[in-house]
Amino acid sequence: MLVRKDEFGKLWRLQPGWDEEEPRVVEDVNRTPEPDGSYRHYFLQVPPSVRTAREAVAWTFGLASADEYALTLES
Repeated sequence: MLVRKDEFGKLWRLQPGWDEEEPRVVEDVNRTPEPDGSYRHYFLQVPPSVRTAREAVAWTFGLASADEYALTLES
């Protein structure tokens, strides 16, 4: 079930019954196209406490809050 979508990706909640804590995953799309022109999607598990995709992506970089995550360069 989609929880929230923002410019950093999509935050998904796995269906209840998989785990008591309702694990979440963030879906991120690589901004660099593959040789065939497609874009690769990544799904990363994050803690159930995250509320936004930005917060989830920040967590994957070891940051304590979404405010600490400031994208300055994409490759």
